[in-house]
Amino acid sequence: MEVSLPILAALCLFHFVNSEALYQRARQTGGELRFPAGVTMRLILGLGVPLCLYGTYATVVIARQTGEWWLPSICMTFVLLALVADLGEIRVNPDGVELRRLFGIRRKRIRWDGASASFSPGLHEVLVVGSDGTCIIHSRYHVGQDQFIFELKKHRVNVFE
Repeated sequence: MEVSLPILAALCLFHFVNSEALYQRARQTGGELRFPAGVTMRLILGLGVPLCLYGTYATVVIARQTGEWWLPSICMTFVLLALVADLGEIRVNPDGVELRRLFGIRRKRIRWDGASASFSPGLHEVLVVGSDGTCIIHSRYHVGQDQFIFELKKHRVNVFE
């Protein structure tokens, strides 16, 4: 019973994170629409990195005395996974679609001309492919998927289902 309660809480949190982004809308900023990840996903990843970094520091201090380096390496692995799992923010502007990840350091751009998209209702994902092969995925964790598909169709992008 003691083990099943944390598992139940994790499953409920995962279910909430899956459905939470469906009820949020994109933000209009200037001449562009922004589709960030849902609030809960941003909190999990935003708080997870500093907490795991602190956990790594605390376990390294202990590992210097005990010589057991497996726990700091696991904590650092979680930090790297949280940085890689960052979904980024999708921006739709008059020029095209842009994905910004890792605090704006990594960017992908797809111009409207020659772009096409594929929507998978079962997976709740929209894959946008540019004429040069660049891919941007609007996943179930990003806000406003219906709004994103509407914007693609508004800019004459073929959306295949």
